Amino acid sequence: KPYEYFAYKWIPGGSDFVGDVTTVPHTLVEFNIIEQGDGSCKVVLKESGFASLPKEMAEKAFGMNSGGWNYFILDAFKKYFEVK
Repeated sequence: KPYEYFAYKWIPGGSDFVGDVTTVPHTLVEFNIIEQGDGSCKVVLKESGFASLPKEMAEKAFGMNSGGWNYFILDAFKKYFEVK
């Protein structure tokens, strides 16, 4: 849904992966963009699927992602869309 929702499947540690992501363990990363009454928007990020990953991969991915999304994605959104 353009302007409201987008999602993708992510392979923890799979930055060099080429192929069908549904054939390997992965998580689902979802972004919901909610318009606020004051002309701003709220971005809600949800990543699911950790329980379906192999245990070692899940623990490592969860640890890496606990603060990474804020730093790499959400802060970048804020800077990009900030009205100056």
